[in-house]
Amino acid sequence: MTRTRLVLLLVLAAGGLAWLVERLIVTDAEAIESTVERLAAHASTGRWADFEALLSDDFDSPWGDKGKFPKAVADLMKRFDVKTAAVTCGQITVRGDRGAAAVTVRGSGAAAGFPVPGRVDLVKTSDGWRVEAVTSDLDASGWRRVR
Repeated sequence: MTRTRLVLLLVLAAGGLAWLVERLIVTDAEAIESTVERLAAHASTGRWADFEALLSDDFDSPWGDKGKFPKAVADLMKRFDVKTAAVTCGQITVRGDRGAAAVTVRGSGAAAGFPVPGRVDLVKTSDGWRVEAVTSDLDASGWRRVR
């Protein structure tokens, strides 16, 4: 094997290894997006224990704490006959062990035409990213848009 071919082979192998490593490493932003998407998937399938497990111990929202929030979401989905919820993450910011994502939640059925913008704040724990707060432009008492 000539020296040129050996160098070329080493460069290609290094490039391939770098590409593989990049694909194996999940960035914080990707992990945050996955956490938010799993939250919506658990709501859609009624897995409320799994939904609650994605909330941090000190979770807070206008709709209740870690124990009350899953029930509030379930009640809202029942009230508007929402069978599935989908969430789209917009801008995600990460600063150390804190993260935030701008989100848009869309429900099925009658709620399909009413996307709800909001924000999800997260904290990185030893078990991964957990949702620390959820805010939206909805009035928590009547589930009406504030704006």
